[in-house]
Amino acid sequence: MKNNDECSSLNHNSDIPLYHQLAEQLENSISSGLYREREKIPSENDLCEMFGVSRITVRQALKLLEQRELIYSVHGKGNFVKFPIISQQLFKITNFSKVLKEQGLHGRTTVHAYHDNSIPDAQIEKIMKPQQFGALSRLELIGFAQNIPIVYYNSLIRSEIGDDMHQYALELMNKGAPFSTYDTLQKAGIRVGQISQTISACNAGPTIGAILKVPQKTALIMLKTIIFDINKVPIEYKTGYYLGDKFSFELKREI
Repeated sequence: MKNNDECSSLNHNSDIPLYHQLAEQLENSISSGLYREREKIPSENDLCEMFGVSRITVRQALKLLEQRELIYSVHGKGNFVKFPIISQQLFKITNFSKVLKEQGLHGRTTVHAYHDNSIPDAQIEKIMKPQQFGALSRLELIGFAQNIPIVYYNSLIRSEIGDDMHQYALELMNKGAPFSTYDTLQKAGIRVGQISQTISACNAGPTIGAILKVPQKTALIMLKTIIFDINKVPIEYKTGYYLGDKFSFELKREI
């Protein structure tokens, strides 16, 4: 059981029902990472003792959390933290920080690697045209939610802005902020003109499995993004590998 000092007392004189207050307390503990994915939360008896409330109040609070898809119950074992599915829209670009905030999640991004001169494969070379528009650098980022690695970004970017983007990424990482290369493009002063995206499914191989800390053959969502500047010059080719059980992507189509 977690330290009771981590919990705030409930206000028995408030107009807000006690079970709502308790649900909010537990939701905050989950979103802050105090209780992590698949971790058992305190039992009903423990919660009654910790917060000085009745079993009925506890059960009402747990029902609210279950309705919000924050916990799930296992018969005879108790209640466990459920990682919410992160829904991300494809019809507009939303930075990683905002995506997490909309889900009530805490996150951060780390710089996995940076190479100031990277040679693309033949397919990417046709798209990025380094001989025409200049050399490419590679910036690799890992996005975390609730201290769990959930996405790996592998980006090829124009070397002329690569060092600046890498420096911005390090600054944001040192602040403990969640971000993607889109944030660093903005900080580098790049005006985006067009974005092309392709989504597909894949399984984690040994390299990506090690980065995301999942077994090989774990289901992933692969999102390839090509970003062009206002002059239609391709400035970034990014492949994002998202944990398939953590993400869903939404695309609205009109008839």
